[in-house]
Amino acid sequence: MTNENSRTTTTTHTSSFFNVDPKRFISDLLTYWWLFAITIPISLLVVFMIHRYSVPVYSASISLLMEERGDNMPEAGMMEGFGLTPGQQSVENQMAILSSWDLVLRTINQLDFQVSYFVQGNLKHTELYGSTPYTIEYDDTKPQILNVPIFITFVDKSHFRVEVSAEAGNTYIYASDVTGPVVGGISFTQQYKVGETVEMPWATFTVNCNGCAPSSTKDHYFVFNNPTVLAGGYKSSLRLYKKDENSSIVNVSVTGTNAAKNARFLNELAAVFVENNLEKKNLIATNTIQFIREQLLVISDTLQVAGTELSRFRTDNRIQSVSSKADYLFDGLQEVEQQMAQLEVTKRYYLYLKDYFSGSYTEGEVVAPAIYQVDNNLVNEQIKKIMELNSQRMASREAYSELLNPTNRDLESQLRIARQTLLTTVASQLKVVNESNARLQQTKAAKEQELYGLPETERHLLGIERKFELSNEVYTFLLRKLSEAQIQKASNTPDHQVLESASYTGMISPNIASNRKNAFVIGFLIPLIFLVLRQLLDNKVLSQEELERMTSLPILGQIIHSPKAESNVVLHHPKSVVTETFRRIRTRLDFLNQGKECPVIGITSSMP
Repeated sequence: MTNENSRTTTTTHTSSFFNVDPKRFISDLLTYWWLFAITIPISLLVVFMIHRYSVPVYSASISLLMEERGDNMPEAGMMEGFGLTPGQQSVENQMAILSSWDLVLRTINQLDFQVSYFVQGNLKHTELYGSTPYTIEYDDTKPQILNVPIFITFVDKSHFRVEVSAEAGNTYIYASDVTGPVVGGISFTQQYKVGETVEMPWATFTVNCNGCAPSSTKDHYFVFNNPTVLAGGYKSSLRLYKKDENSSIVNVSVTGTNAAKNARFLNELAAVFVENNLEKKNLIATNTIQFIREQLLVISDTLQVAGTELSRFRTDNRIQSVSSKADYLFDGLQEVEQQMAQLEVTKRYYLYLKDYFSGSYTEGEVVAPAIYQVDNNLVNEQIKKIMELNSQRMASREAYSELLNPTNRDLESQLRIARQTLLTTVASQLKVVNESNARLQQTKAAKEQELYGLPETERHLLGIERKFELSNEVYTFLLRKLSEAQIQKASNTPDHQVLESASYTGMISPNIASNRKNAFVIGFLIPLIFLVLRQLLDNKVLSQEELERMTSLPILGQIIHSPKAESNVVLHHPKSVVTETFRRIRTRLDFLNQGKECPVIGITSSMP
């Protein structure tokens, strides 16, 4: 029975170790309220200091409308191809192009981000943009040291001091877009006049004053930035998403430490994107115009020679026209020769395509051949496929790992296959053109044989007129197509437009409201956890209620502490309160033993 009671007592005591007495806990809260008054303000102060000296990160966004069109290469006219292909026109591909490395780098090169201006504080350096007390004009043909602070201190309104200290640094030549020589340790201090050129092996620039004021502290400095690094930073912070699944409205956001530069970058990126879109549309039209002009040069020479010959023959032989039979034969022969002339232009176009796609065009940025009307749909479809694959390749290109990109390798393989298919088709079409030309040559010979029965003068005049009329018709036809191409190019408009210019959308880091809330919670939890642990780790029994909660055994009584000097209080003070507590316990023990004469009672203590 004793063992059972011991096990029960031990189990109850172990389970009660993790229990918190609510009454005692509330008492501790009221007693140690001052802990909360200390930890909460300290937590809020720590957050305030973090906000005060951390560099904030801002966000800006812009909205673009990306028009998604279908096939812009109609089969019925010569002027196909002035729009982008369906692959280029999809919103997803346009989003990839918008965030591509080439477009971001082109945007950076058109901005004035090469130089960054800063104000130096005790713990934080703040970047200035658009409102600097001075501006830097640098020589882009000379090396400029990168990422090294160049301190500018104005001695007075017309003089300033340049201070630079660096162990080593890389240089960059902006004009040629190449890395310059590496410079060793720099320790430089020199005074200059405003507008005077500062020329050193590692930097060449001029300082212009914009309301600068003399200062005794070295707190303003600027650094030269690497455009490639800047482009990488902005590309990694770009975020693009459609307004909804079926919408062609795309929101573009970017984050950075300077809100004004974020908005400026997005506006310039949108302008470069729209301009790039229009350039691609105009490039095909430009190539078509150039092709037609080359054909006009050939025809115009032939037309001039034929006109001169016709005029001289009529003058020398005093004849202006031929007979009706000759007219009939001439019309038939002229129709044959017109077909032959059209075949010749088509043949030249096929030869142009063969030459264009046989070169290393895949190394270029854009595939945009001239588009001429031919009767073979396979050629047109194959050209559109190559342009679409090239557009997808450009959209998926990465800055530093283009050759390692598996998507690019797959697109390169598809491009090679499509190009080979096109070249094979062009070769077969050249064979068909040559065969058609041979048949027309036979028809022409038969009609010319009939013309031999006419008088020699009429026959000769007929041949000269035939040559002149044919050249004149082809020349007029090409002039009309040239005018159409020029009108089309002049009327081209971008497929995209800016719906909302870039605007500041807030500070994303640090999150002041959230951090203050978390600081308050932490400041409240620290003393709370302390009080809970204090009660859980306290192994003392401080009241009878705790003892009753820990065990189900009956409590016989309590012996209070004696303030007397003697250790045997019962003997020396038989009438004291302490002695009375001993008598009470003895009476209760007698009652519990139920008259046993020699009960055994065990007493344990941590002290002897």
